[in-house]
Amino acid sequence: MNKKYILIIISIVVLLFIINSFFENDKSNKDSDYYLTSPWVTERIDWFFLTLPEKWIEANEEIEKSRDKYDKISYEAHMYKMVTNGLYLTCMYMNAKDEIYENWSLDNSSTAIINQVLYNLNCQDISLNKLPPFNNPIESNYEAFSNCKPNDFHAKSRAIRYKNHILIVCTCFNDSDSTLNVISDRILSGIENKYQEVSNVK
Repeated sequence: MNKKYILIIISIVVLLFIINSFFENDKSNKDSDYYLTSPWVTERIDWFFLTLPEKWIEANEEIEKSRDKYDKISYEAHMYKMVTNGLYLTCMYMNAKDEIYENWSLDNSSTAIINQVLYNLNCQDISLNKLPPFNNPIESNYEAFSNCKPNDFHAKSRAIRYKNHILIVCTCFNDSDSTLNVISDRILSGIENKYQEVSNVK
C-alpha cells in the first residue's frame, strides 16, 4: 500500500481515539430553547469561521500524544469540542501536507467520526445517509440516526476543504428534541470558508 495512504489511515485512527475523550457530563442547566434567542459566539480556526451557541474548547491533548504521526501528514492540526445541553460538537482542522490532501477522503473521515461519536454514546444500530452535494471532493455532508434506548441520537457532519486546509464538524443530539436539530443545522450551515476571500492565500 502506498505510504501516503497508510499515513491517511493512521491519522483517521488517531482521530477516533481523540474523539473518545470528548464526551463528558453536560453540566448546562439551560433549556435548549434558550439558544434560539441568545447571542451566539463566532469561533475561528485559520480562515474557517463557525457560529456556535457557546464557546468551544480546544482539545489537543491526544494530538500531542501522537504528534510524530501528525507531523508526518500535516503542518498543523487542531481538535475542538463543545458540549451544551444535550448537543455534542466535535471539530477537526488540519493543514495537510502535499500528497496527503490531494488524496484525503472527506467521506471516509466524516463517516468515521459519526460512527465513533455514536459508538461513544453506546449506539450500535446506526443508519448513515450521505447528503448533497454528491461526488464533491471539497465538501461532504452526512447524517445518521441511531436506535439507542432510552434516547435515539441524531448526528450530522459537514466536511469542507480548501486546497490543503481540511475542516470536519460533527454534531450529535437527542433526536426527540427538535430545537437541537434546528441548532445543529444552524451551526453546520453557518460554517464560512473565507479562504477564497483572502487575497494573499497561496
